[in-house]
Amino acid sequence: MNHIFGPVPSRRLGYSLGVDLVVHKTCTFDCLYCECGPTTSLTIERKEYVPFDELADELGETFKDPPERLDYVTLSGSGEPCLNTRMGDVLELLRSISPAKVAVLTNSSLLTDPEVRRELGLAHVVAPSLDTAVPETFNLINRPHPSLSLGAMVKGLVEFRRGFGGEIRLEVLLVKGVNDSPGELERLARQIELIRPDTVDVNTAFRPGAARLKPLTQEELESAARGLGPLARPVGSFCGDGSLKLTGFLEKRVVALISRRPCTLDELAESLAAGEKEVREVLKDLEKRGVLKTQDQKDGRFYSIVV
Repeated sequence: MNHIFGPVPSRRLGYSLGVDLVVHKTCTFDCLYCECGPTTSLTIERKEYVPFDELADELGETFKDPPERLDYVTLSGSGEPCLNTRMGDVLELLRSISPAKVAVLTNSSLLTDPEVRRELGLAHVVAPSLDTAVPETFNLINRPHPSLSLGAMVKGLVEFRRGFGGEIRLEVLLVKGVNDSPGELERLARQIELIRPDTVDVNTAFRPGAARLKPLTQEELESAARGLGPLARPVGSFCGDGSLKLTGFLEKRVVALISRRPCTLDELAESLAAGEKEVREVLKDLEKRGVLKTQDQKDGRFYSIVV
């Protein structure tokens, strides 16, 4: 499987099977906090980055014998999924074959395009991002393609809400000292009122990103969520029940996960329904081969693949 990974233990979506619609690292943003690392292809060009036929074949194989525990199938991964012009076709296919709901994680940048809004309308859940209402902060933290405008992006979110009957889970990611001041939060709260999402997930830089950043403490995160209004809630730690059963070569699944997002040993064992001892052995072997990168954060030691 080249374009499907997981299920991933997601803080917001439980056990989430990832579907990658672009090649690493193709995005409209170059966010400081991105778990996938720095953007190597900063673009707004929509095209078929990953052939639909390849995706369809992989999805068909996956759902012949799907994971026993699966909460969502999520379009996410190595960059902005809305860049793929076949996103609508992928969503239609998933709705016909997946026993789980379909979600899309997007940075909101292409919601100015009516065709993108139409395609996203096929998802059960859309989780768009909006980290600030201040243009200067937007440029600092999200580092967008030069043609993109924060004001236009917010208008796109408002327009999408008007026509979308599914669930919108807006995500706000806060970095200490960058976009967490009372003034920033107050301006963002006003934009959230205009967008009218179903929920607002307030997150922070728990995992290693493209740059070293300082996360908010849990107390600070809870306080910030209160400042963003009644729909906002702080994102907690992933809590699975260990019931997931997966088959296949463990190393390939470990690499598929940590090449797209850093994970701790506990998260890998939980997600892959494998013993910590077995996962640790895989990590040791990858480290010996020089392809494993580790970074210690507040929430533990995170493992990723050297790109």
